[in-house]
Amino acid sequence: MPESATDTKRGLDVGGTAWVGDGPRLQHPYRFIVSIPQKMLHRRRDSFSIERLVLDEAQQTLQMEIANEKQVA
Repeated sequence: MPESATDTKRGLDVGGTAWVGDGPRLQHPYRFIVSIPQKMLHRRRDSFSIERLVLDEAQQTLQMEIANEKQVA
């Protein structure tokens, strides 16, 4: 659930709450931040890739960086 957006030099950081599963029945709320590069903000993208994903259980945070999907020739 996105709750905030912060404009940065690199792009846009979207923050909010992500529910992370712990087994089949338990979920925990984690704070998340997704970093979206400037070059992806103004054009429609049909696909993207996750460049970096960091899950910190101690701090209950999830950080993700996305990028354009690499085209294979």
